[in-house]
Amino acid sequence: MMTRFSRFCFVFLTAAALSGCATSNTEPSVEVAIAQAERDADKAAKIAQEIAQRIEEKSKVVAGGTERAEKSAPVTPESNRTRRTIEDEQEIFTEPQPYIGKTRIIRAKHEDTLLDLMREYNLGYVEIRAANPGMDVWLPGEGTEITLPTMHLIPDAPREGLVINLADMRMYSFVGDANNPKSFPIGVGREGLSTPMGKTTITHKKDGPTWRPTPRMRKEDPKLPAEVPPGEDNPLGTHAMYLGWPSYLIHGTNKPYSLGRRASSGCIRMYPEDIIKAFDQFPVGTKINVIRQPLKMAWIDGTLYLEAHAEETLADNIEREGLPLEYDVPENLFAQLRKKLGAQYQYLDWDQIRTILKERRGYPIAILSLEEIKRVEQQKEEDALKKAEEELRDASEADKTAKADAEAAEDDAEPVRSTVSKRGFN
Repeated sequence: MMTRFSRFCFVFLTAAALSGCATSNTEPSVEVAIAQAERDADKAAKIAQEIAQRIEEKSKVVAGGTERAEKSAPVTPESNRTRRTIEDEQEIFTEPQPYIGKTRIIRAKHEDTLLDLMREYNLGYVEIRAANPGMDVWLPGEGTEITLPTMHLIPDAPREGLVINLADMRMYSFVGDANNPKSFPIGVGREGLSTPMGKTTITHKKDGPTWRPTPRMRKEDPKLPAEVPPGEDNPLGTHAMYLGWPSYLIHGTNKPYSLGRRASSGCIRMYPEDIIKAFDQFPVGTKINVIRQPLKMAWIDGTLYLEAHAEETLADNIEREGLPLEYDVPENLFAQLRKKLGAQYQYLDWDQIRTILKERRGYPIAILSLEEIKRVEQQKEEDALKKAEEELRDASEADKTAKADAEAAEDDAEPVRSTVSKRGFN
């Protein structure tokens, strides 16, 4: 199958070949066609050159959930970016809410890529791909609608310190204001080197950390140095926060496009601009709770939302193919729904829930509303009333029929009684 780049090249070469066939005695209509072809060729050449440049710039991105890039993407300082952060637009609450942010839909510009947009809107790679299944990562296409999964249900965990959900690959910060938590995309441990779950704390922090590869890393890659000093080649980025678990850190990265992937050796990565904020905001002693919740549910303004994330193998499939490819029903799903709904469990649309579980879009989707329950109950009452009225009518008709039959029987019996009476008299 031809890629977009190949098609552009094809147009360019075809147009160039046509223009090269022109002679001085060409017919006027052919001359017009050649002129148009030359114009198309110029346009195609410019587009092809631009795409080639973009692909070359992005070719260093970490791919396939592992660090396959020969050279890491450059660290872009926050001060040099025009980042459309949602923090400035976030509504301020005075009491705990079950969610943060709002899902957005934008139209792609000609130069947009999902990789650029994920960083611009503080998203991870898997979550932006999951929200836009099958979309071309490099060329979404000008005017294409892109869903930005910038709304997140809060995990079911105590609202204190940092809650890290490995399933949605995000960190939720309740430091400072538990009513208005902040959320950050993260990179987590790859298969075989999973980030541990449980509770720990930040024990100390380092501005300008030195990276010291573990014996395992140096065995896998003997070319690794004993240590890497602070600088642009340091995998820890500019800042690091050390945890109560030996060898596990929360740190920056010199490979920002690895965010939102299972790509680390177990540490938790943050965008270069996010780790600076985290370093300043999270003091030593901050509590950390690492959990795994692929399904999150919450009632919001009378509507129940379900947020389903791809984890582990499903996440790897989305990263590589843009789709989860497999269908997995969590064992505790029905228990969660019964706990959340009680008697209202009966109103769920199971076809919709199966679709949500298959697609794993990673943003909240409404599955039930109190208005819908009220409508269904009203319909049930109306149907019951209608049925009762029909039964009453049927009973009334049956009563009338019975009376008519009785009267007819009485009429039929009257001659018999008269005859019997006369015979008795005689």
